[in-house]
Amino acid sequence: RYRILSLLAEGSRGATYRAWDVKVEQDVAVKEYLDPSPETQKRFRAEARRLSRLEHPQLAPVLDHFALDETGQYLVSQLVDGVDLGSLLVQYGRFPSDLIISWLQAVSRPLTYLHEQNQLHLNIKPANICLTPSGDIFLVDSGLPGLGVPAGRSGYAAPEQQSQSEVTPASDIYSLGA
Repeated sequence: RYRILSLLAEGSRGATYRAWDVKVEQDVAVKEYLDPSPETQKRFRAEARRLSRLEHPQLAPVLDHFALDETGQYLVSQLVDGVDLGSLLVQYGRFPSDLIISWLQAVSRPLTYLHEQNQLHLNIKPANICLTPSGDIFLVDSGLPGLGVPAGRSGYAAPEQQSQSEVTPASDIYSLGA
C-alpha cells in the first residue's frame, strides 16, 4: 500500500520515509521502528492507537500502523510538506531572535496539547520542527515514549533522557529550550 519515495531521516532504531499511499493517492510519512519482538509489537500497537487519537492542527495525524514479521513496526502519518528548522540552521546559520521567539511560541501550542493528553514527545529538536511554505509550524516525529524508549539527542535531550531516568513534561520543555 505504501510505496517508499525517499528517506527523510534515519536513526539508531529505524528511519522515516516519504511514501506514496497508493490506496488514497497521497504522500505520507512512514516511521519505521526496527524491533520485531512480540512484546514490542504489542506496545507499539497501543502507542500507535494512542497517537492516532491526537487531534491538533500543528501535529501530523497518524493515519495507519502495521508490523512486518521479523522486521519491525511502522507508523504512517500525514506528510508535513515543508522544511525542518535543523536544515534551515545548517543552510543559513543562526536565526534572528524574533523568528526564534515566534517559532518557540508556535511549537508550544502542540506541545501543551500533548501534555494535556498525558502524552510526551521526547524527541524535540530543530529537525522535528517543520516550517511549511505558508509559514505554519508543525511538531513532528514523536519519540514513541510508550515503547519505553527515551528518545532524544545530545544537545537537545533533557539529562534524564540521556541517563534513561524517569521523563516528564519538563523533559520536553527542556528540549524545546535547548
